[in-house]
Amino acid sequence: MRLKIPTSFLFLLWIPFPASIYAQSFIANPGFEEYVLCPEGNLDEHQIADWNFSFPPSERTTDIPWYYQSYHHICDRDVSVYWKPVLGNGVLRVPFIYNTTTDEVKTALLWTQLLRPFEKDSLYYIEYTTAPNLFYYPPDETFYQTWCVSPTLSISLMDETIPDSIDRETFLDPLFSAEESGVAAREANTLLVGNCFRATGEEQYLLFGYFRHDRIPKDERCLGSAINERFGYATTLADNFRLEKMKLDICCDKIVCGADLIDFSEYTNKYVLPQTTFTWNDGVEGVKRTFSQSGAYQLTLVAPCGNVRSNWIDIEVKSVCNTTVYVPNAFSPNGDGWNDFFSPNLSQDFDIKIIRFAVFNRWGQQVYRYHSTDDVWDGKIKGKEAPIGVYTWLLEYEVQIGDAPVQFTESGDLTLIR
Repeated sequence: MRLKIPTSFLFLLWIPFPASIYAQSFIANPGFEEYVLCPEGNLDEHQIADWNFSFPPSERTTDIPWYYQSYHHICDRDVSVYWKPVLGNGVLRVPFIYNTTTDEVKTALLWTQLLRPFEKDSLYYIEYTTAPNLFYYPPDETFYQTWCVSPTLSISLMDETIPDSIDRETFLDPLFSAEESGVAAREANTLLVGNCFRATGEEQYLLFGYFRHDRIPKDERCLGSAINERFGYATTLADNFRLEKMKLDICCDKIVCGADLIDFSEYTNKYVLPQTTFTWNDGVEGVKRTFSQSGAYQLTLVAPCGNVRSNWIDIEVKSVCNTTVYVPNAFSPNGDGWNDFFSPNLSQDFDIKIIRFAVFNRWGQQVYRYHSTDDVWDGKIKGKEAPIGVYTWLLEYEVQIGDAPVQFTESGDLTLIR
């Protein structure tokens, strides 16, 4: 008799997990940096802090070749670091177990308990990083480098307290697979795989890996084709999980020229999603657009999991544009990835050179001064967080108009919040 976990979740009492060191994160140890025991040789189920495997050591000993090792960390003096620095100190290879006789993928999962509950009916985004992987083939005494995202590598969420009872014969219906997710290339030859979902509010566990289910088997030969065909085993490297509530925080109100093409992709490319479109409240589609009239505008991200609307922004359209620099009136250097830095936004239509840009506290003391291109204020004074409140700024710049440079001076107020 096979076990099926229903996709509808049962209600259970939520027991908070100690997570003071993880602040507001939903996942502890998302990049496998922390370990209980330094991994030497084959993986022990208690080596990775805050994560567990769905199959016990006894099964791994009999079903997985002796040379198989899932967890690599630089703490092991004998480990050969083959992964890119962007992946950090520890990486994980997720086992793929394939029955070549029955053409069936077996269940092999990594799971962790969420640090805090989701808000019911809210949309959440989850992402992980994958990169080229090394696989050792003993008969050839050769390391093969495989580079592929397995189409059936999947994610699911559970509210039940039984993930540790799942074995390789367990049938599970995943929330979505890599094939159904968005994929984007990133730095250091890595890929991001991302998707979104609507929360029930009762989720307690994140499950990641391979799910034995009733769907039509996928062709998994991309996981190192020769190795997979000979043994039915392979691995996919996964690292740097990210799980957060979705939001579009567009900063800030803007003054634009009527003919300017404004690009809002810096606010939308934080998500890697499949089949995503963007629409504005006035019917315009896309993240790059012009504005014909002043007013309040809102951008909506349309994804398979639902819609995410941005905050309203006020657009002032000028037919004759004298303003070539826009300086925000607020920022929040709290490390959440949004509005963490303060700097002027320079027009792309003119060649602009900043002569002086400085920020002062209410007593007139200079707390920040611009030094070079791409320099920004991070909200710190001599390495310490600046107090919240109102500051003033002074900007002196030079605009090349025709053959002659023209100098301008502007000043204003800045509110620092956290």
